[in-house]
Amino acid sequence: MNNTDRPDRRCDSVIPPAAVAALMAWFRAAGRALPWRGERDPYLIWVSEVMLQQTQVSVVIPRYIRWRKRFPSVEALAAAEVADVLKEWEGLGYYTRARNLHEGAKFVLTALNGHIPGSYGELLRVPGIGPYTAAAVASIGFNEPVGVVDGNVARTMARLLRIGLPQRSPEFHRRVRSAVESSFGCHEPRWINQAWMEIGALICRRRPGCLPCPLHRYCAAAAAGDVANFPLRPAARAIPERTGAIFIIERAGAVLMVQRPLTGLLGGLWELPNAMADEQPAVNFIISAGLEEVSPTGLIARHRYSHFAVSFEVFRARLDGDWRHPFWRDHRWANAAELAGLPRPQVHIKALIAAGLITA
Repeated sequence: MNNTDRPDRRCDSVIPPAAVAALMAWFRAAGRALPWRGERDPYLIWVSEVMLQQTQVSVVIPRYIRWRKRFPSVEALAAAEVADVLKEWEGLGYYTRARNLHEGAKFVLTALNGHIPGSYGELLRVPGIGPYTAAAVASIGFNEPVGVVDGNVARTMARLLRIGLPQRSPEFHRRVRSAVESSFGCHEPRWINQAWMEIGALICRRRPGCLPCPLHRYCAAAAAGDVANFPLRPAARAIPERTGAIFIIERAGAVLMVQRPLTGLLGGLWELPNAMADEQPAVNFIISAGLEEVSPTGLIARHRYSHFAVSFEVFRARLDGDWRHPFWRDHRWANAAELAGLPRPQVHIKALIAAGLITA
């Protein structure tokens, strides 16, 4: 974290310059040594930022290291099969991110001669790159003075400036981004952006650790004694739970796996045959798929997505002939070694582990 200061620039910020200086001093001393920190390759910055969206850092670190070895460049990613990309993404969830990365890499290779754009505006041309990712790559990779606003930054700025606007409103986002960008005057944009994200991740969390915070004396919400009230969030809504049935069908030491359509939820992933209760009653699915000798295992496989949760009762069954069902794109009989090579949704991995067909 060297060369974070820019003494040639005038400090002109809506945040007191002393607060910005305190933040940067804290960041140099307490910032985490992450495998992507200090990275200048815009491709690897792109990958790390996409992985970190809606995924904990502890989960991302080993997957990022593996990904970097498997797909070390935008050319390597563009040349990969989508199934291999999804397999490397397994465990990170939100698989649309992986497909978008793959499509974006192919666009960079074919339309941009393999060169990732260096500006925020040009980055937005790349399929799958939105405003947040474009800002992160432009700032961290190319030092463009554009503010990066993730959940950590939004929470920190809402408290520091006591922004009394709903967190999801466009005006709230504009205020936060403007505040971040106003702090660039005396510091490198690539580092100040990371410092704001870091303090939100480590100190200004949902349950903030205000006393060790280097910004405590400058924080408007702390002075008012209402830090917990910011940012303003809509009332939490209950997450609906969908129920269904998963069917384990074995033949000659292999398990039947089916591939989801390439588009839509969990597109292209391989899973056990299953039926969601709100789409098709299990008994109707059993008849239409030609299943026999269906017996419950007593196992339940559960998983939580961002907007709903799923709970599958696990059954064992036998086919009365060949597999047939129009929903799935493809099917195969996979032994234990082949199962490990297929990209699978987490809830189906949990079902396979519970049934003793694979190990964790």
